[in-house]
Amino acid sequence: MKKTGIAAATLLFTRLLCAQTTASLAGTVTVSGHPFAGVTVTIASPALQGTRSTVTGETGAYRFPALPPGPYRAAFTRDGLMPAHVETMLRLSQLARVDVAMQVPPGAETITVMAPAPSVLDSPQVSTNLPLAMIEKLPLQRNQLATAQFAPGVTVNAVSNGQLQISGGPGYDNLVLVNGVVVTENTRGQIRPMYVEDAIQETTVLTGAISAEYGRFTGGVVSTITKWGGNQLAGSLRDSLSNASWSAQTPAREERESSLNHVWEGTLGGFVLRDRLWFFTAGRWAKNDMARQTIAVPGFANPASSAGPALSYTEGNDQKRYEGKLTAQVAPAHTITASYFAIDTQGSNVRFNNNVYDAASLTTRDDPESLLALQYQGMLGRNLLVEGQYSGRRFSDRTGGFTTDLVGGTVLLDRA
Repeated sequence: MKKTGIAAATLLFTRLLCAQTTASLAGTVTVSGHPFAGVTVTIASPALQGTRSTVTGETGAYRFPALPPGPYRAAFTRDGLMPAHVETMLRLSQLARVDVAMQVPPGAETITVMAPAPSVLDSPQVSTNLPLAMIEKLPLQRNQLATAQFAPGVTVNAVSNGQLQISGGPGYDNLVLVNGVVVTENTRGQIRPMYVEDAIQETTVLTGAISAEYGRFTGGVVSTITKWGGNQLAGSLRDSLSNASWSAQTPAREERESSLNHVWEGTLGGFVLRDRLWFFTAGRWAKNDMARQTIAVPGFANPASSAGPALSYTEGNDQKRYEGKLTAQVAPAHTITASYFAIDTQGSNVRFNNNVYDAASLTTRDDPESLLALQYQGMLGRNLLVEGQYSGRRFSDRTGGFTTDLVGGTVLLDRA
């Protein structure tokens, strides 16, 4: 049993990208081709509690850091200029640019303001954004492992299950996040499913030019965020059906029992107080049986042993996942998010290795996991952002057979 806890508080100027769970919006306002100062920029979104405003500086530039990803509408206003409205989409861990050329009303006096060109605000990150709405339309699974493989430069690590190779880096040296918290397990670096698939908002894969805020590593970043509710009540219910008898037999001719398996998923999100307190809940229940088969045991002359046939067996899995999240705006531009996620997995005839020789290598398992995350983001001024996070993750994993000796009936000794 292992337990980990992480606490971090970081002071960042707004020119830095705080992108582990958020997005950013920036741009330049011009009039007659010249940067224009004093323009009020106001943004609103179904993903944002309330609205946020800023004023363009001497170079005509503006910037909104640490925004929840989603669709946004930006309004540009200033006395003596015609107002402008622009709609854009903000993606996780990415910086969106909206440059606006405002117009002077017909017959009005034109004032030209000269200023130096603004510095480049774009981040050079090599990234691929994969929203759940797009993944659902593709012939692949909706989990992190399958979704990330859709990004260029990402392949599955065939040597170890549950790992990815990003830009040639080893699978254990990737940073995999859910709501800003690392979800790879401690022993092998495999990705743990700390989410309900229907609760996923979007996933971003960074394969190069990664910001220093993520730390030092040789692989890449897979960052997933879940939904957070909103000013509208919304939910979903899904049942995924499968049956072992629907799959064709392999040349080994293993038995295929006809048993209908269900994977239930449900989500519900909304508000307690509009623009002040949002909630989101999700659950998943999967109880299914998989047809498995041991490997035939060959006969050995030294030491003497008899050959054994391959045995067919059923591997059972009963897994429940729960998520709850609250997002509160305690003051304008000050947000606190609290989330809790738990998994309860109970299995029968579970195998540690894909290839087992006899039933003595199979076990029953009860593997509970949980994840608690608290996040705070607040603007203390136009140039100062405060961001803090605390997370605690509990992970347990039992592997191997009950016995590890030949007398117990197992041919493959389990050193674990």
